[in-house]
Amino acid sequence: MNLFFSAPRSSYFNPDEWAGQIVLGERFAAGDATVTGFANWITTPAFGLAPGDQGLTQDPDGDGNDNGVENDFGTNPGAFSQGLVSGTVSGNTFTFTHPLNATPATDLTASYQWSKGLSTFTAAGVVFEGSTVSFVRGTPSGGMVTVTGTALTKLFIAVKVTQN
Repeated sequence: MNLFFSAPRSSYFNPDEWAGQIVLGERFAAGDATVTGFANWITTPAFGLAPGDQGLTQDPDGDGNDNGVENDFGTNPGAFSQGLVSGTVSGNTFTFTHPLNATPATDLTASYQWSKGLSTFTAAGVVFEGSTVSFVRGTPSGGMVTVTGTALTKLFIAVKVTQN
């Protein structure tokens, strides 16, 4: 079984190459309870982003995590972040971990998508070419969350964030 991860779609890796390693980028905590929407969060002075780099799908630090995903993960969109952390497969179940923002923007929704070969990403629970993958996000702990799901022979995973 090959299990690959992406956040959102530009960096994939094989967990066999990262076995036992946890690699995370810089974590960012706003610490300001008034920052509730994405527009307020992305303009946080600590990020130092130019207005042209503040869009939901922009990736000013070039780490493959767009600003929406950076918000969901609680990472700084102006500094490289690893994204999804390597996972494991047991039988027909996979598990992976990623950072999770304790107070994400209230106008964003994150979801997981899957692909058999990178050409088409499909939403969780939707049948594509006779297969379907489901995801269950566990209880966050220590700024991280563990996600489990249905494994396929070859599987690519992406995080997608949309604005409500």
